[in-house]
Amino acid sequence: MIEFHSLGGSSIRCNGSECTGLSAHKQKVALLFYLAVEGPVARSSLYPLFWPQREEEKARHSLSQLLYALRQELGEEHFAVTGEQVGLALGAVAVDLKEYEAAAAAERWDEVIELYRGPFLDQFHLPGSPEFDEWRTRTRAWVSTLARRAFGRVVEARAAAGDVAGALAVASRWVNLEPLEDEAQHALIALLAMSGDRAAALSQFEAYRKRLVADLELEPLEATAALVEQIGSGELPESPLLESALSGAEVVADYDRGAPVVSDLEAEPVIPPVDLESLLEEELGERLQIERKLSESSTAIVYLARGLAPRRLVALKVFAPRRAPDRRARLRFEREVQAVASLTHPNIAAVHWAGALSNGLPYYVMQYVEGESLADKLQAEGKLSISEARRILAGVASALAAAHRRGIVHRDLQPANVLYEEETGRALLADFGLAAILRAEDMPTPITRSGELVGDTAWMSPERLKGEAVSDRSDVYGLGLLGYALLADEGPFIAASKQELYSAQLNQPPRKLAELRTAVDSDMAGLLERCLAKDPLSRPTAARVAQVLSSPATEDLARDDTPRGWFQHLLERRVPHFVGVYLAIGFGLFELIETAVGWRALASHAMPLYLASYFLGVAIVSVLSWFHGKKGPQKFEKIELLLLGSAILLWVVVGAAILLLF
Repeated sequence: MIEFHSLGGSSIRCNGSECTGLSAHKQKVALLFYLAVEGPVARSSLYPLFWPQREEEKARHSLSQLLYALRQELGEEHFAVTGEQVGLALGAVAVDLKEYEAAAAAERWDEVIELYRGPFLDQFHLPGSPEFDEWRTRTRAWVSTLARRAFGRVVEARAAAGDVAGALAVASRWVNLEPLEDEAQHALIALLAMSGDRAAALSQFEAYRKRLVADLELEPLEATAALVEQIGSGELPESPLLESALSGAEVVADYDRGAPVVSDLEAEPVIPPVDLESLLEEELGERLQIERKLSESSTAIVYLARGLAPRRLVALKVFAPRRAPDRRARLRFEREVQAVASLTHPNIAAVHWAGALSNGLPYYVMQYVEGESLADKLQAEGKLSISEARRILAGVASALAAAHRRGIVHRDLQPANVLYEEETGRALLADFGLAAILRAEDMPTPITRSGELVGDTAWMSPERLKGEAVSDRSDVYGLGLLGYALLADEGPFIAASKQELYSAQLNQPPRKLAELRTAVDSDMAGLLERCLAKDPLSRPTAARVAQVLSSPATEDLARDDTPRGWFQHLLERRVPHFVGVYLAIGFGLFELIETAVGWRALASHAMPLYLASYFLGVAIVSVLSWFHGKKGPQKFEKIELLLLGSAILLWVVVGAAILLLF
């Protein structure tokens, strides 16, 4: 039996214990959860979800390979694959979300809140698959809607029956699971007052308000603020609930989980379906020529464009039309524009200009960085050389220092949000979508609706995880994490699960960097370890980090354990490995051909033809391994094609000469 635990995490258990080998392969986990939740689906519907950039035939092949691997790992009996339909065997799997939905459909609200453990696929993300993330977002909204309905019903029922203590216990659990849920906090504050503890109610509101401001720069709902004023004046609330806590799923059985969910509090007129590229060409055609789509996330679409005046390549980032009703996401996008437009620094991707389309979608035009993110670079190459990591960290620290001087905290520093320019080797800080603007005079219009904690908790500072106020030192903590990723290709904490990692970030000291990369000089290692101090005031400033890392480090250069020189570059690209294998195989074939010629099984010119092919093959293998021997995918270069073409042409000429001579 395979058990799928999707509420509050993404755990898959085989016969009572964690399925081995799955957690390291996100695409396998994502496919299994999708099949478990959605049931049998057509193969073709899976291609855009998991391989959006591939042609259909290649996506089909990738799906077949993935399914084959899963059936080998988990057993054929757990799958139901018939022709074009792919699914999981009903009797061989158990899905917590299915039980959750069934209980809600039957209005067994106590069972619903017992099953609820947190957001759907909490903290799970599949890079490069925006359609899957969109499905996860829709399902998470549906799960949250049911949870709000269930907790609201149970709280209402117990309070109406005079069981204030029971209602208070349910509201407390609701807040523990959803600390940024307005309805949960409103209910807990009201019930604390109704139980006679007005001081605790006021204290709870103040703690909630501080966390909202620290994490999302939001203020509590006006209704909750009015409730607190009422409690402060000595009046008790008549009901512990906001009206919205009971709305949102009036007919649970008929609700379409596939449709977008937008609560009444944040609903705005939906933008009609539109051909976005046509609209961009129509409205921005005088200034930009759209070349192609670069990427797409759940909140934005990025295009490569050519500026017409002045002529230059730029990146055009447009707010995703499907997120138009989400006011909070739109305000985050607009705040990103405001934050980046105010910054000028060589290590920050610059904004050239910004605006809004006629349908209200905001956009901005920014510097195009030809390269990849540091996350992609790490995935392809592994840990970087010490000198390169030092230079990148110094540039990022300098960029953060410039932002901090403007009163802006990035709050989402991680390899995926740092771009690497291939031509110059420069690192540019990007994606200020979660930036906090600290100075009051720069503060945007307050947002009055809370939401889930945004961002990846693996890259959050301890104060963010605890809901405390952020400062510039929160970014410095991110610098420390980034340093470990670049130098050791792993994090500073040992953790087998997200819960263990969360606890380690709050309570455990980081591992010594020297234990993970012995060649790192002690000053640099000590600096990055101080960046990870639990107390923000014990961390250095970003400016200080930039200053230290920008200064010469003779010890660092002398002890750099990364290959240097031509031979070391050959080793890094594994040229000797591939050429050695080729020579060994070729020598064996030489013996066979020589024997065959001696027995007159082959013509006499076979040996010189083979020798010519053999030695030219060394050149071809050397070229191929030089350009493609490093870990990860590499692109074909013009010089590579020229060299290969020259080698093949030479082989044709030599072969023709041998045939003429013999």
